[in-house]
Amino acid sequence: MSQILALRRKLRDAHGVTLIVVAVMLVVLLAFAALAIDIGYAAVVRNELQDVSDGAALAGARQLGAIYEAMTIPQQQAYVCTDPSLINAAVTSVGSLNQAGNVSISIPTGDIQIGDWDAATKTFTPGPNQPDAVQVLTRRDSTANGPVSTFFANVLGISAYDSRANAVAALTGTSKIEGGDLIPVGISKDWIESTPQFCGQPIKFYPSNQATGCAGWNTYTNSPAADSKLRKDILEPWVAGTYTSPEAQLPLSFEFTGGTLSNPTFDAFNNLFNKMKLLDGDGDDTAWSVFVPVYDNGTGCGNPTGSLPIAGFAAAKITAVLYAPEKTIVAQVICKLVEPSSRGGGGEYGVKGAIPGLVR
Repeated sequence: MSQILALRRKLRDAHGVTLIVVAVMLVVLLAFAALAIDIGYAAVVRNELQDVSDGAALAGARQLGAIYEAMTIPQQQAYVCTDPSLINAAVTSVGSLNQAGNVSISIPTGDIQIGDWDAATKTFTPGPNQPDAVQVLTRRDSTANGPVSTFFANVLGISAYDSRANAVAALTGTSKIEGGDLIPVGISKDWIESTPQFCGQPIKFYPSNQATGCAGWNTYTNSPAADSKLRKDILEPWVAGTYTSPEAQLPLSFEFTGGTLSNPTFDAFNNLFNKMKLLDGDGDDTAWSVFVPVYDNGTGCGNPTGSLPIAGFAAAKITAVLYAPEKTIVAQVICKLVEPSSRGGGGEYGVKGAIPGLVR
C-alpha cells in the first residue's frame, strides 16, 4: 500500500513539472510567433520602401532626361546641374503618393543625389557636371517618416526599428536613333572597346581597314550593300532633299560594304557634308555633328561586309572631307549626348537615351 501511495505522489509531481515545462514552452513559442510577425512585417515595409525608391529614382532620372531633351547638342555637352529643383520635385512627388508601413513617404532633398553612373564599375558618383543618374534613399527612421513600430517585440524591449532602401536610375546607352540623324557610316565596336577614353578621340571614317579608320560604309537595311546603291539611293537623294535616313532601334543589323569608294560616291558624301554642316544646328558651321551605328564584326578594323549586328550608337563630329594627299573623311568621337524619346539598353558608346532604367 505504501508503494502505491509513493507512486501516486511521484505522478502528481511529474504532472506539476510537465505543466511548468508546457507553460514555459508556450511562452517561448508565443515569443517566436510574435517575432515572426514582426520580422515578416519588417520585410514588407522594406519592400515597400524599395518600391518607392525605385519609382522615385526613375522619376528623377526621367526629369533629368527631359531637361536634356530641351537642349541643343552644345548645351547638352556643357550642362551643369546648378538647380536640381525640378528633379527633386519629381522625386518627392513619387514619395508623397506612396506609402511604406501605412505612412506616406517624405524624401528629404538631402537623400536625393544627382551624378554619374559608371556602367563598367557599377558605381554612382555625385556631381553636377553633365549628370546622367539620380540616387534616392527612402527611410523610416528618426530622420524622416519615423521608425517602424513593432507589434509584439515589445516583450523583448524592441518597440521600433529603422528601415531604409536605396535605388539608382540612370540614362544608359541609347537603343534608338530618330530618323534623319544617322549617317551610313559605322564605327567598329572593337575600336571603341580597345581605345581608352574614346570620347574626344579622332577617327577617320575613310579610308577604312586601319587603326585610325576603324569604320565602314553601310546602306542601312538596304540589301545587298553596294557603292552604287550608297550613292544613288542614299547620298545623292539626301543632298537633293528627297531622302531622310531611317529610324534605327535595337536589335537590328545593317548591310555593310567595305573597301574603297568610287570617286562619284566620295564626291556625293562631300556634297552632303558641305550641306549638312550648315543645317545640323550644332552651332559650328565648319563641322557636321552626326550619329553613327556601332557594328560588331569581331574582326577589329577589318573591312566590314555583309549583314552585321548593331551593338549601339555613337556620336561624332565630321570636321573635314579631304582629297589630298589622299581621300579622307576626318571625324572626332563626341560623348555626353542624350537622344530624345529614346530608351536605354544599348551599348555605352557616349550617346544615352532620355528614358532611364534602374541600374541599382
